[in-house]
Amino acid sequence: MQPLQEVQNLAAVLNQQQSSSSSIKASMAASAASSTQEALPVFDLSSFLALKGQPATQALQEQCQQLAECLAQTGCLVVRDPRVSAAANDTFLDMLESYFSRSEEAKQAEARPELAYQVGVTPAGVEVPRCLLEPEACRQQLAALQAEQQPTLPTGPDMKWRYMWRVGPRPQSTQYAELNATPVVPKGIPQWCAVMNDWGSKLL
Repeated sequence: MQPLQEVQNLAAVLNQQQSSSSSIKASMAASAASSTQEALPVFDLSSFLALKGQPATQALQEQCQQLAECLAQTGCLVVRDPRVSAAANDTFLDMLESYFSRSEEAKQAEARPELAYQVGVTPAGVEVPRCLLEPEACRQQLAALQAEQQPTLPTGPDMKWRYMWRVGPRPQSTQYAELNATPVVPKGIPQWCAVMNDWGSKLL
């Protein structure tokens, strides 16, 4: 089984059960970490942050080159940032797992279809993969990839739920009102805004 498939399969199990089961979370985290380490290097940002405007050493310049090559070749990076703690990640995940464990009917209160689901929750089955809308173009792109790199083609709408939360201040004037609508805060989770903004700012 390919590493990406392992992560996708575990994510599907988590979505179906919609629970905060510690065994599932531990299994998913271990599998994702193992698969990621096999496929991608981990770049520690500690040395970069310690420069504080000083010229980079030869070793750091070489690491920058490796980082740039990794991004160019894979389209993604795995970094370790000392400013971001595992505890902050756990707090974020625990809160989201608690929210998504609610019934489908309860979660619908945070859905905003009139805003194209650009804020609040997006239910399962709403988003349709582009490969279903443009199948021939998708097949041509897949045919250009090596067999071991080709993803599995989707066969229907995306069955996962998601939550849209804007990070940072909204513009005072915008042509895209639905993208900058008032955030939707679930009832019964008083720490929601603080946790979402804290974790979002760390990602930025």
